[in-house]
Amino acid sequence: MTLKTFGFDQFGFLLFSLQWTLLLTVIALIGGGLLGFAVALARTAQLKAVRIAAASYIQIIQGIPVLMILFLSYYGLSLAGFELPPLIAAGASMTIYASGYLAEIWRGCIQAVPKQQWEASESLAMTRLQQYRYVILPQAMRISLRRSSRSASSWWWPPSISSSVIHCPSCRACWKGGFMPEVVVENVHKSFGALEVLKGVSLTVGRGEVFALIGRSGSGKSTLLRCMNGLEKVNSGRIEIAGHALGEDAKALRKLRTDVGIVFQSYNLFPHLTVGENIMLAPRIVKDVAKTKAKEVAREVLQLVGLSEKFDSYPDQLSGGQQQRVAIARSLAMRPKVMLFDEVTSALDPELTEEVLTVMENLARDGMTMILVTHEMGFARRVATQTIFMHKGKIWEQGPSASLFADPETPELRQFVKSDVK
Repeated sequence: MTLKTFGFDQFGFLLFSLQWTLLLTVIALIGGGLLGFAVALARTAQLKAVRIAAASYIQIIQGIPVLMILFLSYYGLSLAGFELPPLIAAGASMTIYASGYLAEIWRGCIQAVPKQQWEASESLAMTRLQQYRYVILPQAMRISLRRSSRSASSWWWPPSISSSVIHCPSCRACWKGGFMPEVVVENVHKSFGALEVLKGVSLTVGRGEVFALIGRSGSGKSTLLRCMNGLEKVNSGRIEIAGHALGEDAKALRKLRTDVGIVFQSYNLFPHLTVGENIMLAPRIVKDVAKTKAKEVAREVLQLVGLSEKFDSYPDQLSGGQQQRVAIARSLAMRPKVMLFDEVTSALDPELTEEVLTVMENLARDGMTMILVTHEMGFARRVATQTIFMHKGKIWEQGPSASLFADPETPELRQFVKSDVK
């Protein structure tokens, strides 16, 4: 038996095959990446039926050998009278097959973006599309690139793709001789499964008032605050804030959020954007503010929180106190009528806490309507016009801050003040 030697003709055939392999790899990555991205969006959609359909597509594609897809696209379609050129048949097959795996990679990158980033962009009145375009997808791309840099082979087809697989206040609320309520909460109930967190909460906040919500962990403070911004849906009751009735309509909810700012405990700045870009983003895409005007507003609110020099810095270049002040500035850039603060100093050391409290005190002095969840009892006593003590999902005690702290009426509040006041 004579073995055939490897010659120039065979080498030329290998080069010819290599060029088609590389071409199909590019087609698979681009086509499969785009199709997979669409499937990943469907996989993370809010409608259950869409999620199920996308998941089924992925399971089916991943369960079929690539040769079977090639066979069906080239030979199978020809039997039905549709004859595809070899390159189109092969490209379509590789695109479909790759999409089943790349969809899961995309989904993993999207879901790796912290939930707080969704809430932060949602609280800034962005539509779902704007959330994806300006906040979620840029971060998902960065996550994808980081993963790829750790494993360069993940870009090659085919084996690596398949293996990666929220009672009448004081006279500060008077305007034109009458009481002007800015926040009205009536008999609000909220449950998480069988656990009832809010049990018929009612309160009224006047324009320019500062309300402090205090109480032990689990008393419903943060849940009440999140309900006011629509980040949590109430089971029953009524909330009206800044002239907007809280309801199910998404467009009306985004309109509410343009007038109601919320600052979170964990800052929730967008890490892929500079400080200036973080502040400019929502005014530009939600309110259609011109770039030059948005930049002017960004510099103005940064000056207000004492961080003018940090316009071009990234969040990870700032201290915790500076990041929290930027988060406040980002909300202020939307020109809100009401500001909500959810334990914004709980993760900060005393020095940084004082930085943030100074900014909030200045806002109160300037007449901003504010509702804040806080464990800073001294700040609540000094700045808040009214303090509400929450206990077991109810407003247990409420009154002017000075008198409430000086002479608690209930044993629960007396014990809380005794143990928590600093």
